This record gives sequence, structure tokens and C-alpha cells, in this order.
Amino acid sequence: MNREIIDWERKGNLVKFYLGKNGEQWGDDWDDIPWECNAGRVYDKYVEGYKIIALPFEYNIYEPRRSCSKRDLINRVIPCLVASRKYFISFQDAWEDEEAIKFYFGDIIHEERAIVIEEAEYSETTASELGLDIDFKKIQKGNHNT
Repeated sequence: MNREIIDWERKGNLVKFYLGKNGEQWGDDWDDIPWECNAGRVYDKYVEGYKIIALPFEYNIYEPRRSCSKRDLINRVIPCLVASRKYFISFQDAWEDEEAIKFYFGDIIHEERAIVIEEAEYSETTASELGLDIDFKKIQKGNHNT
């Protein structure tokens, strides 16, 4: 299985990275700028798995806004996420921080950079058989025991 980042979704400091082979993946309106107004998630046919990670609470998370298309992310012109302990006004400032953690399409997630919550490979198996659902209500309430 290819384990490169090919797309992502974020809720606070939780990030779901879609994994596959970077370079040929595509989704609706991936050539539009800004990506966040139109671009959809990567098409399923390119996804070989996913990894959900939690970045430390102390980190500020920045996404590129109004500046690029998902095609730019495929070409690694700009990272899809920047995580920094410092607060910045803009993504650009965070991106320039040498101490920040930067996630680019094509990167492989290394566990020392974040806490992996859930990971799976996609196959013909149904989502329920893979156990893809996470009870975010329990996480929000601080009950981490299932």
C-alpha cells in the first residue's frame, strides 16, 4: 500500500490524512483557487487507506487559504498543514517558522510527529467492518475509554 498523503480533512487538532500515491490523484474542482471554496475530497479510487492523527493541544494548526489549488498541493508547492507551538496571524508566517511541523502531499506520516488514533487500509470491505467510526462525543467529553 502507498502511504503518501494525498488529501486531508481537519476538525480542530484531529486530522484525517487520506493515503495513496501522490501525483495522479484528483477530486472535484482541484484546479480551482481558492481550494477551500470549491474543491471536494479526493476521489475514492485514489485512496488506499487513511490515518487519523491528533496533534498536541498546544499546537496551532494552519491551512493554506485563498492562495492555492489542490493541484499546487499535489506539486508540493505549499504544505497542506502547518502545526506550530507559536501563534501566527497567517499561514504564510507559520510556514516560514523553521520549528513548525509541515505536512505536504507526498509525505509519509511518522508517528513521532503526532499521535495516531486510527489507521486502516481500504479494500472491498465495508466501512463498518473496518470500524471507521470514531465517537467524537466521547473524545470531546474527555472519556477516552471505549
